[in-house]
Amino acid sequence: MGSGGGTGSNGEGGRGGECYFSYDSIYIPREMGSGGGTGSNGEGGRGGGIIHMYISDELRVEGRLHSNGETGGGTTGGAGAGGSIYVVVGHLDGAGSIETFGGAGMEQLTRHY
Repeated sequence: MGSGGGTGSNGEGGRGGECYFSYDSIYIPREMGSGGGTGSNGEGGRGGGIIHMYISDELRVEGRLHSNGETGGGTTGGAGAGGSIYVVVGHLDGAGSIETFGGAGMEQLTRHY
C-alpha cells in the first residue's frame, strides 16, 4: 500500500499517516507540497501548489479554493503532499471551503485570526 501525503505545514502523512512535522512555516507558508515517492508498481502523486492572495476588501468562497496533493498510482506509489494557501483578506465570507489535503485524503488546515 502506498503512503499518504502530508502538507508543508504540520501535515499528516507518511507510511501509515504518522508524520507530525513541518517543512514550512505554519504562519506564512511558502512551499509547494512535495511529490510522493514512486513505488514498484505506481508513480508518486504530485504535490499541491502555492496560493497567496492579498485582498483588501472581501473574499467570498462559494466553491473550493484548494491546493491538494494527488494520490499515488498503483498500490505502491506515495501520495503527494498538500500545498500552501496564504490569504490576507479584509473579510472572508461564503459557504465554500479553503483546504490543503495531502493525497489519499490527509487534511491540514492552519488558521490564524
